[in-house]
Amino acid sequence: MMASQGTSTGKTRSGLLTALTCALAVAASGLVYLESFSDSAWECAPMVPEGSASSAPPCFRASVFNANSIRLEWRVGTPGASVYLYSDTDPSYRDPGAQPARCPDEPDSTCSTTVTVEQGGTYRWVLAVIGDNASFHAGTEVNVAPPAVPQVTAGGGFVDLLRPQGQVLTWTAPDSDSAAIGSPTGFWVEVRPHATVGWLPERYPPAGVGAEYAIGAGTFQAEQEYVYSLRSCHLPAGSTGKFCSPPVSVGFRAGYDSFTSYRNLTVPPGEPLEISFTNQSGDARMLSSATLLPQEVMPVEGTAFTIEGTRLTVGDHHISLDSCLLPQGPCSNRRNAVPAEKSGAFWRRREGNYREGEEIGRLFPADKSPMISVLAPATGEVHYLQSGPVSEVAAGDLLAYSITQPGDLMTISVGAPMDWVLARPYTDDFYPATALASRSKGQALDIAFDTEGAAWLLKEYSNSLERVSVLGEVEILGLPMPRHTAGASMADQPPGSAFPPSKPFTFNWGAMWWGRSSITSLAEKITLIDNKIWLTQGGSLLSDPLRQLPNLSRVIAFNPETAGSPTTPYDDRFCVYTMPADDVDGRGDNQVIGVTGLMGRIWVAESRGLLSEDQAYLSSFVPDPRLCDNLLTVEDANAMQSQPMQYCADGHSPEQDGCVEKLPLPSHERPIKIAHLEADPDAGLIWFTDASGQFLGSYDATGESGFILRRFSEDHLDAYDSIGKLGGFPWDLQVTTDAVYVGEYASRHILRFDKSSGEFSEISVPYLGRHSKLHSLALDRLRDRLWFTLAYECAVPGKHARSTIGYVDLASWRRLLETDSSSGNISGVIYDGLETAPACEMHPGRHQNFRGIAIDPNSGRIAIATGLREQVTLLEPRAGFWP
Repeated sequence: MMASQGTSTGKTRSGLLTALTCALAVAASGLVYLESFSDSAWECAPMVPEGSASSAPPCFRASVFNANSIRLEWRVGTPGASVYLYSDTDPSYRDPGAQPARCPDEPDSTCSTTVTVEQGGTYRWVLAVIGDNASFHAGTEVNVAPPAVPQVTAGGGFVDLLRPQGQVLTWTAPDSDSAAIGSPTGFWVEVRPHATVGWLPERYPPAGVGAEYAIGAGTFQAEQEYVYSLRSCHLPAGSTGKFCSPPVSVGFRAGYDSFTSYRNLTVPPGEPLEISFTNQSGDARMLSSATLLPQEVMPVEGTAFTIEGTRLTVGDHHISLDSCLLPQGPCSNRRNAVPAEKSGAFWRRREGNYREGEEIGRLFPADKSPMISVLAPATGEVHYLQSGPVSEVAAGDLLAYSITQPGDLMTISVGAPMDWVLARPYTDDFYPATALASRSKGQALDIAFDTEGAAWLLKEYSNSLERVSVLGEVEILGLPMPRHTAGASMADQPPGSAFPPSKPFTFNWGAMWWGRSSITSLAEKITLIDNKIWLTQGGSLLSDPLRQLPNLSRVIAFNPETAGSPTTPYDDRFCVYTMPADDVDGRGDNQVIGVTGLMGRIWVAESRGLLSEDQAYLSSFVPDPRLCDNLLTVEDANAMQSQPMQYCADGHSPEQDGCVEKLPLPSHERPIKIAHLEADPDAGLIWFTDASGQFLGSYDATGESGFILRRFSEDHLDAYDSIGKLGGFPWDLQVTTDAVYVGEYASRHILRFDKSSGEFSEISVPYLGRHSKLHSLALDRLRDRLWFTLAYECAVPGKHARSTIGYVDLASWRRLLETDSSSGNISGVIYDGLETAPACEMHPGRHQNFRGIAIDPNSGRIAIATGLREQVTLLEPRAGFWP
């Protein structure tokens, strides 16, 4: 679709042009936008199915009235044409549907319909004018200013799991000048509790008596986040539906004491080191270490402890922190078994490791009542408080406890050849950051630059792509999503009737909800290949529990050099390649992660489920518009069997037969889970990470050597903070002429594989807080720097400084390996101060969650996909730092 569009806004112009550090920008390239219009003469070209030769924009526009009501207006020049109105980027795709073409009772036969929205933001529609032999499409968008958010006056913070207490949220919410509190158009507050999808039906007062929400102590059962949301709502005068503010998150972190100093520290030997921690859980804190303390377990007072320099010898050391209730627990690393229910004889099993719920003993009551099994309270090492295999106990006596993993753990590397500059003010090397608000739904995940210096943002839980121009203008590009018409024509439908969108993906939120979806939770990669933007939509990370719903993957190309056509309802610059399904039911479940290009092919990582036992595949195809099907509707019978993208049969190839070559990953005891891909800049190799934590892999695309797997020295399977069967979780990678760099998300390590020697070397990245993860890597080839993001994945508001970026000087790493330690250590930097970039009004109170990162090779600018605040954070280097 390429036609003129109109845009209006519920704000004044001065409201939109806030500081560049927090802007809602309107696109100025691609589709043509009109900033506003008045109710006077509408200079436009009435739409006809064959298209108009007029230079005037099509007669299709949107305007806001009554705060949350949007009037969509159009003029059609062909009386007998059919009209269908699409919702363009809203994840639910609630189409206004079939509409009249001409309305003779209105001036110039202008037709209109009204849409009422519940929240502020950007809304887009596409209007189709359909004739017998042609159709014409035009789009429009509007920005709706959101209401003010409620102010939380109490609630949120730490909850001690050793003594959980009930919590109360209180707030004050704004009232309007024209409506009193309690009136039909007055304000109220709605609450969305933790782990629920929808908002509670109760309407709470905006302030004063009753402006509170109580949370029982029994809610806090596990060491995790508990996030609640509040929003202020009202019924605007003249509107038919409520209008609500962006949600404000209030979070509790239920847990124990934790370290507050940097983890993964690298320090010189022999020098004292102070470590810090909280003291808000239980009655006492215990430090444990086999090497760093005067005794292996010792109590500590206050919030800091100094490790003697003589104990900091060369090597890796571990120290843990636990909180306890006195005198007999529980503790953060200790779970007590249920006390004796009655007096009697207690027979116990041997001490050792047991799983939670396994029988560890039996109680034979003195009153001759039935025997009572005593079960392990947690998975871990079981200890008993009685000596001997059988002992007499009284009712209420503590019988046994399980020792689990520590409440918090810190690793300290002594004498490692690594020099980190910690907490360097980012403004030493960059100008103050610009943060541009994302204008579409979803969560920012990955980002890439094109050859013109524009940044492209990919979001999970979304159905759109965003382009940020060099001037900071944000453009939304809706990804094609067909409607399921069941064979019916969009022409001649009854007014108001609408077709549902196709739902090629599964959406799985575990016990909360799962079902078919038009949006994907896996949207992991966006990259530039041969001047086209390529991105992946992998479906759901988890299949539906019964493995019956479709969970397809799409690989999408955007060609900025082509022109759109008004004859289609989507942007023709997109080309959607739907990955084939090789199961009988056509479900797919490819769960695509990475994509790259090499030797004329597009290479795709089919993980087939990071958490499943299914075999993964490396697949490839030759991009060809004939393989695209932007309107593939998976609900249609045999759609997957008849689509142009199919796996190659024996003896067929992508070059000769236009099919997809599917290469199974080598079999292994634990399935290899291919994740991200990178093409080698010199050799014909595809490098890939194995998310199961076992290998760095490559495939020789020339056909000479096939797959080669290089085992990591450590998979971190049983390490603290590992991710189940994925261990350290190798995720992103970057490839240079001499090495391959791998980032381990969970362990926060960066590995370097030397192509010449075939050896791995490894460094630890310092970080603050257990929720900080090593998310993404990016190369600055000119300055020889490997950049990374530390994503603070905790959704509880606060700890704004924990998500940050940094880099490793690759020349220093290379120099150390080529000579010896006399050449100096590897050097790296971790920045501070990025949390000062302001959040925007659609996501108030959130901290940054830095995820994808990209470097513009022409300017040195850095773009960061910023989750939670849903922004693109841009950094411009100061002279001297780049180039």
